[in-house]
Amino acid sequence: MERFVADRNPVGRPQIWNIDDIAEKIVTRLMDGETIPSICRDDSMPSRQWLNEYRRRNPEFDAVIRKARSFGADMLADLYLDVSLGGRYSSGDPFKDRNAMEGLKWYMGKRNPKDFGNDVSAVSGVIIVARPTSQDGLDDFFG
Repeated sequence: MERFVADRNPVGRPQIWNIDDIAEKIVTRLMDGETIPSICRDDSMPSRQWLNEYRRRNPEFDAVIRKARSFGADMLADLYLDVSLGGRYSSGDPFKDRNAMEGLKWYMGKRNPKDFGNDVSAVSGVIIVARPTSQDGLDDFFG
């Protein structure tokens, strides 16, 4: 069990954390769609600065965080669907819901660009250009 002593920000935060427990809680909350700033505002969690430094020093932990964020985007997709269908998380106001859905769609693309991003990938390097073969074709082409 690895332990970390917090010495920078003792006010309102625990002095000592069990890394394994904290990491599990952070990953679980990320998979539920929660954001890192929201998690780190919780007094029982470390600061964003500490979390960023720990991720920088521990590439394995960083990879787990990235995967958890990807799974969290799936939860946000479920939330998006719920709002769009007027479900439990809908405000009842179509304009507010539309803004919420646009924000969710953008954020899902940032958290998991592979599944929810707007990028269009080229499948082939071939580009087909249609060219008229005669003057009559040009007249038909340009009207």
